Amino acid sequence: MPDTKIITKEAVAETPTHTKKLMGRIIRNYVTPYKYMLALALFLMVISAAMTGALAKLMEPIIDDVFTAQDQSSLWPVAAAVFAAF
Repeated sequence: MPDTKIITKEAVAETPTHTKKLMGRIIRNYVTPYKYMLALALFLMVISAAMTGALAKLMEPIIDDVFTAQDQSSLWPVAAAVFAAF
């Protein structure tokens, strides 16, 4: 039969302290050297999400004007804007 440990209130009270120390060490040793690269990655993810939303918003005139109203003159300006968003 395996050994079973009894968890006491004192052991539970000590756990957050050790966890905070461990997380601090992990962040200090492994994350801090890459903080600028992580900030750049976060910034580029925000830009990518914004461009995805802009692309969806740019598709609205194509559907409304070109397909529904069958106005061929607005196809090229809107297509150029969609291409620029990519």
